[in-house]
Amino acid sequence: YRYNGKNAIHYSTANGLSDDGVFAIHQDDEGVFWLGTVSGGLNRYDGKTFTRYNGRNGLFDDAVFAIREDEKKNFWISCNKGIYTVSREQLNDVAFGRKNNLQCISFGISDGMRTEECNGGASPAAFTFHDGRLAFATAIGVAIVDPKKVIAEAEIPHLTIERIGGNEQRFTAINNMVTLPPDIFHTEIEYAGVTFRSPERVRYRYKLNGFDHDWNEAGARRIAYYTNIPPGSFEFIVESSDARGNWTKTNQATMNIIVLAPYYKTWWFRIFITLSLTGFGVWLYRFRVEQLLRVERMRGRIATDLHDDIGTSLTRIALFSDVAKRELDRPQMNAEKTRSMVQEIGETSRSVIEAMNDIVWTVDPRNDVFDNVTLRMKNYASKILSTKEIEHIITIDPSLSSITLPIDYRRNIFLIFKETLNNIIKYSEATHVTIEFHRIDSTLRMIIHDDGKGFSINETRTGNGLKNFKERAALMNGECSIESEQDKGTTITLSVEIP
Repeated sequence: YRYNGKNAIHYSTANGLSDDGVFAIHQDDEGVFWLGTVSGGLNRYDGKTFTRYNGRNGLFDDAVFAIREDEKKNFWISCNKGIYTVSREQLNDVAFGRKNNLQCISFGISDGMRTEECNGGASPAAFTFHDGRLAFATAIGVAIVDPKKVIAEAEIPHLTIERIGGNEQRFTAINNMVTLPPDIFHTEIEYAGVTFRSPERVRYRYKLNGFDHDWNEAGARRIAYYTNIPPGSFEFIVESSDARGNWTKTNQATMNIIVLAPYYKTWWFRIFITLSLTGFGVWLYRFRVEQLLRVERMRGRIATDLHDDIGTSLTRIALFSDVAKRELDRPQMNAEKTRSMVQEIGETSRSVIEAMNDIVWTVDPRNDVFDNVTLRMKNYASKILSTKEIEHIITIDPSLSSITLPIDYRRNIFLIFKETLNNIIKYSEATHVTIEFHRIDSTLRMIIHDDGKGFSINETRTGNGLKNFKERAALMNGECSIESEQDKGTTITLSVEIP
């Protein structure tokens, strides 16, 4: 209750108190009330709000029998487990959200008490002497503590790092440095603070510089756990408090830890992958550009063929048609001349049809398979050589049936083949022709031989034909050669790399 001279105000769990059983009341020099309860821990009341402290946020015991404050504003509290102290600053930090947990320093039988069970519920349960010493009622007499002397005599533990392990392996440190292999998923670091006075009260905190942003509060736990430490160099630091809860940077143990990177995380592997991807990208870009240029060149050649061959032939047909029409309109028609014009129109039309068939066959992607190429060659050879009753044999390497040829390769190979057979018909006077297709490693070789009269390679009339053959071969990064002797026939050999 709070009595203001007129009225009594009742405080209980209904308006914020942690427990209705209150054993101790203390008011500090700032006017804040501190209320100790039977089993609800400690309460802070500033006239407006209750703040609760219990075991969940670090209070040593939830039973508070008596509260005393020393000259340095540390609270000394008796309970069923002995006597403990906590600074008022810590309590205020928790109340204002600056900290989450309290660091209490406890005292018991190992510090000289005859019993850890203190008494409360009657006043006074504690007393402050003029020299600052504090007296607390216990189940066996009075326990007296001198705050100045107890804090000053706190022993500093000797701190060591005992073991480093990971993935069920143990690693040995050399010159305060340990190297961990790649892909260590679980790392454990054991440490200990050696002290012969209240070792159970030593508290620890640790951090891994380069990995942790702040200290990890470990309490009394003597092992640090880490998962998936990345490759690199780190410094592990562990600190221990003394038995009174004091932290000091002079009481640290450190260990340098190097985590090796797996090959796929090393700088050289990343550079290799980057260069490889860059190189592949450049190659892919150039390949794409080359394909586009190849298509563009083919479109240009088809347009040229349409203009030169088809266009010229159609013009001739139109001219012969006009001449034949005028001849028919004349009163005295020249039948022989008219017949000649009609025959010319027919031959030119057939050449146009043949040229169109060549163009359509060239651009049809279904004819990329080499079997279709040789099928057309067989049909053409049979058709043209039979007009002169020339026997021919075509031999094809079976391993060539599986290859495919781009549109420009098919066109150039077929044109060389076609022009060679046309030359044989016109000039060779041959009776027998052999046509062979071979595969030598990655090279396609076409050999056409006739048993005709042959010719001298140095004659001027062969220059343009050989030049055309070589130019078409060069477009396929290949070679074309002609061998001929008088009365011994002619051999034309085309060699190109299979793309």
